[in-house]
Amino acid sequence: MRKLLIAFCVAGLMASGPAGATDIVDLAAKQKTTLQARVAQGVVRSIDLDRRTCVIGGYTYEFGPPGLPIKITMVGNKPGAIELLQAGMKVEVTYGDLGEARIVAMIKQLPDDEEVEY
Repeated sequence: MRKLLIAFCVAGLMASGPAGATDIVDLAAKQKTTLQARVAQGVVRSIDLDRRTCVIGGYTYEFGPPGLPIKITMVGNKPGAIELLQAGMKVEVTYGDLGEARIVAMIKQLPDDEEVEY
């Protein structure tokens, strides 16, 4: 299922192609195999809504172009949005690794008392 989710996200990247997303689309197009979904936990360090990026646990993640389906879940399984994420939140991120970029598929907020490494 995760393979399909990441493949769907990459297809969305290639189909949408608005200004600023060209680098991500080019990276996605270079992939010769289906991307494997990866999961990491960490603390949100920063979010840049204009550039559609965030830093979680020291790594930069890209949300891709507007319209790319990203599932955001807040504590208590409440639906969320990128705009609701804040620095200091503990999260679990599911992403596709393009080597030069990590493309977010899902972010789940973790409870404040959850232990995360980064």
